[in-house]
Amino acid sequence: MKTKSIILLLIFSLVIFFSFLIFRLNQIEVTLDLLFREIQVKLGLVV
Repeated sequence: MKTKSIILLLIFSLVIFFSFLIFRLNQIEVTLDLLFREIQVKLGLVV
């Protein structure tokens, strides 16, 4: 019973860790996307 609960806790923490990682990656992608759009807008103003 004890080892089972420890394994469950480990899996739970891993899931939280991976979801956090995915969230961070998505955040970085979104900021890069916004930056790219801003650059496009500036280029459009220049052209």
